[in-house]
Amino acid sequence: MNWRKVQLRLAPVTPGELNLSAQALNTKFGTDIEGTSFQLSATPELKVGANGNSTLGNIFTKNTYRAWYLQTAQGTDINTFRMNHGVAGLSDRDEDGYVMLQVVDGTTNDNPFEAKWLIADTAYIDGLSVNNQNFVKFADTATVTSTSNATGLYVTGLQKGRDFKSALFKFTYYPMQDSIAIEIKDYKVKNDAVDPLTGSRWTKAGVDKNVILNKLTAANEITLGQAPANIKFILGAGNDNRSTEVNGLFYIKNKDGKYICRLISGLC
Repeated sequence: MNWRKVQLRLAPVTPGELNLSAQALNTKFGTDIEGTSFQLSATPELKVGANGNSTLGNIFTKNTYRAWYLQTAQGTDINTFRMNHGVAGLSDRDEDGYVMLQVVDGTTNDNPFEAKWLIADTAYIDGLSVNNQNFVKFADTATVTSTSNATGLYVTGLQKGRDFKSALFKFTYYPMQDSIAIEIKDYKVKNDAVDPLTGSRWTKAGVDKNVILNKLTAANEITLGQAPANIKFILGAGNDNRSTEVNGLFYIKNKDGKYICRLISGLC
């Protein structure tokens, strides 16, 4: 074979999207294997105040969160971020790829059964209506209902009868853009008529599942939409076990107690 006539073709490999598990989020892609929470940053950044560009700000970047994966078995395990449930209509298969987001603020000793949770709220953003379309807002004050058995506590629902699926979020990472898109499993919007069984108008299934930025002249607000995500979320640190040393000159020793140095002109 004449190797000079063999053609070598090189082509870039485009990595596909990646669904992030509770463990991937809390450990920041495994860079902090003992990490138990995470924070998000976003572009564009939303600022509240006199010179800000938003009235509500960005609830996804506001808090430190701990992600939990749901399973139907009973007994919660923080080591694998598994929170078990007995919610009717939900199975392990249904929750594949979706996580619950616990607000980690230290006020309840980070006990998930006493903590607050992020949800798509049964409310619209005040003053935000375009072409008679209302926009759902988020809340970080939801609490869970629970019960226990021999293996421990497990979740049975959300307080005030809220749709449990409104607390389930999916995080999809796009390596080429180094960004994360977020979508919600389900939620309710206001119906025209009151439901005779519940006495509520918030009974109609929402169809907009992607977390987007609604850009208006007066303000920019986080809401849900059908269009592709137009805000870039980036995974950052939460409560981890890493520390930062002050600036200075440090010596490094190996396991044998010898100093590590760079060899210069035969010295060291």
